[in-house]
Amino acid sequence: MDRLTEEYLKFKSSILALNKEEIFERAFKIVFYNEIYRYFKNTGASVDKDMSIASLYNFYIKYESLNVNNIEEIAEFLNVYRKYVA
Repeated sequence: MDRLTEEYLKFKSSILALNKEEIFERAFKIVFYNEIYRYFKNTGASVDKDMSIASLYNFYIKYESLNVNNIEEIAEFLNVYRKYVA
C-alpha cells in the first residue's frame, strides 16, 4: 500500500469513529481529502516526498482563494503548493 493510500485510509477510519455531529462538522475536510486522493489515484500524478494530504489541506486552508473542484483546479493548486512549500 502506498503512503498516500495509507494516510487516506487512516483519515477515513478516524472520521468513521466519530459521532454523526462531528462527522457533519468535518464535511469540508472530508471532501478535500476525497478530491485530492481521487486526483492522485485517477491521474497517476506523482506525490512529492514530503507531501501529505494533511499538509495540502493545511496549505489549502491558509490560501482559501484556491479551489479543488476539478482536475484542472487541483493541478493548479498543486503547482502553487509546490512553488510556496518547496
